[in-house]
Amino acid sequence: MSTQVADLLEANEELAAKLARLEHLLTRNSSNSSIPPSKDDDPGRTPPAAKPQRRVGGPKRARGKQPGAPGANLAWADNPTKQIDRFPTGPCECGHDLAGATDLGIVDRYQQHELPLISVTVTQYDQHQVRCGCGRLHTATRPEGARTGLVGYGPNLQSFAVYLMVVHFIPATRVVEVLQSLTGATPASGSCTACSTAPQHCYHQLCCQHLLRDLAGAAETYSDAHWPTQITDALRGLIHHANLARDAGRRALNDAVRDKLINNFRDGVKVGLSDTTSHGTKPGERKARLLLEVVGDREDDVLRFAHDLRVPPTSNQAERDLRPAKIQQKISGRLTSEARTKDRYLIRGYLSTAAKHGRNTIDALREAILGHPWMPPDPAPT
Repeated sequence: MSTQVADLLEANEELAAKLARLEHLLTRNSSNSSIPPSKDDDPGRTPPAAKPQRRVGGPKRARGKQPGAPGANLAWADNPTKQIDRFPTGPCECGHDLAGATDLGIVDRYQQHELPLISVTVTQYDQHQVRCGCGRLHTATRPEGARTGLVGYGPNLQSFAVYLMVVHFIPATRVVEVLQSLTGATPASGSCTACSTAPQHCYHQLCCQHLLRDLAGAAETYSDAHWPTQITDALRGLIHHANLARDAGRRALNDAVRDKLINNFRDGVKVGLSDTTSHGTKPGERKARLLLEVVGDREDDVLRFAHDLRVPPTSNQAERDLRPAKIQQKISGRLTSEARTKDRYLIRGYLSTAAKHGRNTIDALREAILGHPWMPPDPAPT
């Protein structure tokens, strides 16, 4: 009898552990884990808690541009590229030609933003050879960006092709169609490639958005503990003050505000590590412990944004840069080659970094194709 009871108790413990794990998995959603929002309404899953309204008791936020936000419009140019005077032409009702009429001055102005019609030009470069008086021979070099062979595409055309393929993820055959329609050029789909060089120096910043989601999960696992909330409030406070300082044009956070929040962050991590001396056995405990170990051991990578306002606290922009490529891969499965995928992401990373530094994407591509890629300035020592 005692053996049967022991077996039943053991089986009951196993079932209870499985039930606890199942209940824990059902409580995971986009607010406390890496589960995408599209999975929040799956059957049986606990939806995220409703976010509080930004203005309690106030009217619902309207769609579109908010009051006080800067607007964007086609503004009048003080220095137009070209200025043309237009006069009435033809005969007047009286029969006189308006070409001889008296000019009374400008009574109406209109500025038109327009693109010139683009057509490919074929330029032949004849490299001459000369003989110096001393007898030595000298041959003119080919133009910048020229390749071997008799014919080739120029850096501008190559830049447009790469821009369409890598930045906007247009298939190679459609790139050919676009270029043919807009410029008259018909490049082979296999030639729509270019060389690029990614920036060589960078610092790593752990994504605080992911850390905050994991901290929300830890707060549910350790509902009676204060340390998850303390770490969360410290991180959110640092992000908030970093955004305010960046918007105000300041180069750094206020030292007193930053140091106080960092101390709160460190104290919360210490308390959490002391409360979770092991990875535990209940669902969520191991993940919470690993989270504390990461934020404790890699504090520099967690709080880098608080010391250098040029560093974003989240990887949201990086994920937005990669999302179109991931969607394209899921839909069409085009990036089947590992080498080609690395090349695409290398170019994408180079262009994304250049754009964040205010560089024109096409200009950055052209410079890379010509063999002197743009490089970001060396980061200031911290």
